[in-house]
Amino acid sequence: MSNLLTRQCQCLHCQQSSEHPDQLLHRQLNVLLAYLNGQQRPWVAAIVSNFLGSGGVELVSQITGLPPKTTQLLHKSSGSATG
Repeated sequence: MSNLLTRQCQCLHCQQSSEHPDQLLHRQLNVLLAYLNGQQRPWVAAIVSNFLGSGGVELVSQITGLPPKTTQLLHKSSGSATG
């Protein structure tokens, strides 16, 4: 499992040279997604974007590399009250 390939987050906080609290969370999300299959990843991304609220779809796309459109469609169908 040490050979697990994870994606590097592309958000502004993770691209900075200084440490930011979000960096650990973004790394953890990418590690989790690396363990999931291709059908499960977008659903987890949608749940996280729903939790984040406004701007969540775009941020999750930067973190995970998943297309915003996929996450947004699942975000809406996962029962999001914020749309």
